[in-house]
Amino acid sequence: INNKSNIRTYVYAKFQSEHYFLKYKINKSDVRIVGIPRHSQEWIKTVQRLSCNLPKYFENDDTIVILSRQVSDAHLLFDEKVESVKNIKKIFIDRLGMKVVIKAHPNEIHERVFTNKKENVYEDVFGLDNYGITWIYSNMHVFALGKGKRLAISFNTGVVLDMVAMGVPCVEYIESTNNSKRNVTEFSEYGFIERASNEKELRIFVNKWLQNPNKIS
Repeated sequence: INNKSNIRTYVYAKFQSEHYFLKYKINKSDVRIVGIPRHSQEWIKTVQRLSCNLPKYFENDDTIVILSRQVSDAHLLFDEKVESVKNIKKIFIDRLGMKVVIKAHPNEIHERVFTNKKENVYEDVFGLDNYGITWIYSNMHVFALGKGKRLAISFNTGVVLDMVAMGVPCVEYIESTNNSKRNVTEFSEYGFIERASNEKELRIFVNKWLQNPNKIS
């Protein structure tokens, strides 16, 4: 940082050069703009057009997306994940008759054929017999996955911002046994999306969402 003349910064949108100037005093002439702005609507549509499709039963708007993440002491405890998935099943699958697509975090191994799979939360809660009927995993690009979906539930992942860019209603949810802000992300803290910290709050959100999904979006 002290030798700014030797620094070259690469960004994907022109507005980002202002950040590097204000924070690090890097001249805008030393900032190179390359690539495609991630949330360009044209780019989102291109990804959607070139991507494969979900199985037929999961393409309609009666499907929600879980933006998952691996169990960790920092973000998502094992018991929290289990209770969260149980409540999602009760509300969306059992009560509303909807289907669930799980977008696994890169650090999650989400294929049962792998012998080193660390956890089987979704298999245990949703049931292996119901795989392909009420729930599936998907490694599709989030832009393609979110197309036409009614709701995304985030286990505190940054991918939720991609859903926001598409106008998909979102809620950040982890069943928490305390009032700690350990699980709260900037996305809910600053009001990009709503936050539910227990089953009651999730049910309240769902009722509002069902009554007026466009307002949530």
